[in-house]
Amino acid sequence: MEISGGISISGGISLTPAASAGDIFGKIAIGAYKYDSSPSAASVGGVYIYDQDGTNEVLITPSDAAELDHFGASVALSTTKVIVGASGDDKKGSAYIFDHDGTNQIKIIPSDRSSQTNNTEYGKAVATNGTKIAVSLVHYSEGSGSAVYVYDMDGTNEVKISGSESGAGFFGRSLAMTDSKIIVGCPNLNTSAGAIYVYDLDGTNELKITASDSASYNYFGESIAANGSKIVVGARGRNSYYGAVYVYDLDGSNESIITPAITSGSRFGWNVAISASKIVVGAPELKNSSNVKEGALYTFDLDGTNEAMMQASDRGNYSTFSVFGRTVGALGNKTFAGMTNQPVSVNYGAVYQYDMDGSNEVKFTASNPTQGMMYGYSIATVVTD
Repeated sequence: MEISGGISISGGISLTPAASAGDIFGKIAIGAYKYDSSPSAASVGGVYIYDQDGTNEVLITPSDAAELDHFGASVALSTTKVIVGASGDDKKGSAYIFDHDGTNQIKIIPSDRSSQTNNTEYGKAVATNGTKIAVSLVHYSEGSGSAVYVYDMDGTNEVKISGSESGAGFFGRSLAMTDSKIIVGCPNLNTSAGAIYVYDLDGTNELKITASDSASYNYFGESIAANGSKIVVGARGRNSYYGAVYVYDLDGSNESIITPAITSGSRFGWNVAISASKIVVGAPELKNSSNVKEGALYTFDLDGTNEAMMQASDRGNYSTFSVFGRTVGALGNKTFAGMTNQPVSVNYGAVYQYDMDGSNEVKFTASNPTQGMMYGYSIATVVTD
């Protein structure tokens, strides 16, 4: 393990319109993995932390920031810590832990780093349950060797989970955690039919879950979310990329399948989130009548009922696509959708907040945008009250 210290912090936020108060207090973290910290340092990356109402912006960049680190490619939050994946660091990737104010940096690299070749992406996905951290290493160039590493919140006591049959399935492409379980997505397994695996926190008691209607190129496990009772799995390729979301109990039982009322090649399920009572789903390629990919964000009750669909109020500014819903989040009675190419001319990115019924849109933008920074590429939330 490598541990280092230091941090860069700045503040400010643009909100349109003013945020309304929610009944839950928390934090939101927004990754911008191509943020340029200086004209000579491209795609260093950054993570922005806000209070739930969009105030008190903190920009976090690592003390050893370097070009092509892709810091912010993944992000997770506990009540006191932010965990950030930097999947391009040193061409192998790393992960960082900070306090919410950007102090007390800890850098984590896997203990078997010397045995890994370039083009691995350690930090491709991160997750936390407040007592443990999970970091995935996805090996794209060889199709095998992917793994998930589990740590205490200070980066110690590493446990490596390789999976019993991860093969070329990109084991660890997505991650989720509960108080007692780690859920790992393997969307390219078996000709991209996909699967997820559930483990105890020490990596034991593997449970494999596949869809009851599993088929090639469904990409089941492309996205995962979990709360204390349910697992939500995105399958963006199901039914010729119309997409679907699957819901299970933590033991893999009681499968239900959710599809939206509007069915098109929207890649519904590209990203998912869950709160105590709602499921949130992104469909970034939903098209309008002019064949423009405007994207959409959906919310449902845990049983798949009470569908609500929302789209960005300024979506008409995009002539080709907007990728609205490429990333999503949930926090109490609020939901979030990233739009990484907003506005098209400079691709700064934005994140949109709504009530779960689609009302009260609030637009988050960085106070110091850089062109093509991909703000909104990753989103994490946590309740702090």
